Amino acid sequence: MKKDRSTVNIIKRLTLVVTALLVLSSFSSCQSTPSTTENGTADLSSTGDLIMLSEGKTQYKVIYSPNEKKADEGAAAVSRIFSSMTNTDFTVCEDTLEPGEYEILVGKTNRPETEEAKALLGDKDYIITVIGNKLVIYGKNTRYYTTASKYLENVLFKDGDFTVKKDFIYRGSLETFIKQEEKIDGYTVIDLTFNSENAYTQAGIFIGKEWEDTVYGYLGYAFILTKTDVEFWRFGTKNQLMASRPYTYLQGNTDIKLRLEVDKFSCKAYVLDDENGLEPWPEFEMSINNSDGLEIFCFEKSGRGSLFKECAVTHPEKEKTGTLKYTNPIYNDYADPDVFYHDGTYYLYATGGNGYIAHTSKDLVSWSVAKRVAEANLWGITRWYWAPDIEYVNGKYYMVVSCDEKLGMAVSDSPLGPFKEHSKDILFEKTIDGHIFVDDDGKVYLYYVSWRKSYGLYGVELDENMMPIMSTEKRIIAPTEDWEKKEGNVTEGPYMLKHNGLYYMTYSGSSYLSIDYAVGYAVSDSPLGDFKKYEDNPIMIGNSQVHGVGHHCIAYTPDKSEMIIVYHCHNNLSAVQVRKICIDRIRFAPTKNGIDKLEVYGPTTTPQPYPKIN
Repeated sequence: MKKDRSTVNIIKRLTLVVTALLVLSSFSSCQSTPSTTENGTADLSSTGDLIMLSEGKTQYKVIYSPNEKKADEGAAAVSRIFSSMTNTDFTVCEDTLEPGEYEILVGKTNRPETEEAKALLGDKDYIITVIGNKLVIYGKNTRYYTTASKYLENVLFKDGDFTVKKDFIYRGSLETFIKQEEKIDGYTVIDLTFNSENAYTQAGIFIGKEWEDTVYGYLGYAFILTKTDVEFWRFGTKNQLMASRPYTYLQGNTDIKLRLEVDKFSCKAYVLDDENGLEPWPEFEMSINNSDGLEIFCFEKSGRGSLFKECAVTHPEKEKTGTLKYTNPIYNDYADPDVFYHDGTYYLYATGGNGYIAHTSKDLVSWSVAKRVAEANLWGITRWYWAPDIEYVNGKYYMVVSCDEKLGMAVSDSPLGPFKEHSKDILFEKTIDGHIFVDDDGKVYLYYVSWRKSYGLYGVELDENMMPIMSTEKRIIAPTEDWEKKEGNVTEGPYMLKHNGLYYMTYSGSSYLSIDYAVGYAVSDSPLGDFKKYEDNPIMIGNSQVHGVGHHCIAYTPDKSEMIIVYHCHNNLSAVQVRKICIDRIRFAPTKNGIDKLEVYGPTTTPQPYPKIN
């Protein structure tokens, strides 16, 4: 190879594409070597639009194109790569690419263009070739994988003669930020479509700006899909995972659509996978500091690759509904709530003080104390009155009482009490968190957490006198999953739903003291199981703006058009007690396997529309 110019002079003539080619030595290989003329250019007539870059680890042919616009930036980028190398040989080839718009394919994708490139690979390290309007970069090693991604963002995707089409395709790399033309401007909606070619995808949308003295060199927020979950991050001097939840997607050549809806104070983050035209609900709705000047990027984090296919940015008029809104928490100083609806009024019973107090509301948001409905002396027990649960059965109101870590049944003629002992003795020792469920056939079941024998959630059928049929008792849920084992192996707070003939046992996992206390569910075709846990549990878990969400019940609006999950959270981000009551929406959503899933719009800390009571 002919070295007819100094390295410095050659580097100063590098263009936008040249720089990207050099840093992408991680994808290197080539076909035959073009002949070199005396003036240092190459005759490409024998290779068409194939661009040869590398013959080996230390010898390079530099591909030249006559765009001088990014020469200085390109020189700096390439110098950083070449500074650690020796015995490097250069040849400049002029006019090898026409300026224009190119889609980018990098690495071993499963697209036909890369199959064509693979055939040209031969025994060299990498090739870069133009096939149609696609610039295909293909190779056998990953030596400069991380470096390549950084310089693609810095060089290839900025202004210049060689640009990327809006509906671009790009295999990213570690910590790659690809800037979009549009910026955050008032209410902004960002839709990103990318393809998950493998099981290591970590990609998404970043909103922010370049900023010195930060971990990645950027300040802002990122919504990312990973192999196992979806995540919402804040990037800065210290990166913070603000929220995450499990998410399973169909891996292997699957298009995934993410959306961010951003306004001045909040951001909604969606995975657009809803079936049958169901209105999408966000995975997260977070309060953010959306200062002026935030820009939009497609973000790749895994170093394994994703194919970005389209990024659409719109600025629609935000709908002005005039809807009355609430903000969580909606009620202080109580925990473990149960809500009962009767004759146009909602009744709330909860843990808080000794005995039980009924609270009433017309809208599930504004509550007031009604009266004390049970004194702290049932069965002669005077302490630890927790987690009441009430149900109307055969003309009576039955309350399951947890007191002194024992479970009993009380009864009244009114939801406002007074509730008295239904039986002479308690039902179970070492048992709490009772819940009554009445099936469609009139049979009644009691669920609870017990450690009389093996710890777990149990179920038992009740007879016509509301007493347990002990031959039917069965352990149905035990703490076996990681999300159920934070600061203790715990499954508690059962609440049963029936939907489309299936039984959905919802419950809380982990210690209530944990910031990761959360809600999940399991499904069965029988009220006493066997139950199968949902693969993407938990369906509600705290985040950087609210901790310890769980021990819930579920209420309906009077016309059954909305389901509302009523739960407690920690007092604040640094203290558990005294806990507070929150409400959010929950629903059944169709899935591809035909078994509807439960999903929660929450936990929210931003203003939300009141439940549709009237």
